[in-house]
Amino acid sequence: CNSTDGNVTINLPNATESKGKKYYFIKTANPHVVTISGGSYNINGASATTINSLYGSKTIISDGAQWYIIAEV
Repeated sequence: CNSTDGNVTINLPNATESKGKKYYFIKTANPHVVTISGGSYNINGASATTINSLYGSKTIISDGAQWYIIAEV
């Protein structure tokens, strides 16, 4: 995710239709924030998660009901 020109928001697809799917996100520019939104589905119990640091990353997977962060750097 290139946040050079401003904050970036990514909307994940429907968790119930994405069981077993993994998404990988890496923030490749500063200084703005990358927000990953679960929409109607939570990510680790919250509506969204953020990546703030340059080259920070998150791997997210659906269990068919919600999203979970399974790796984070």
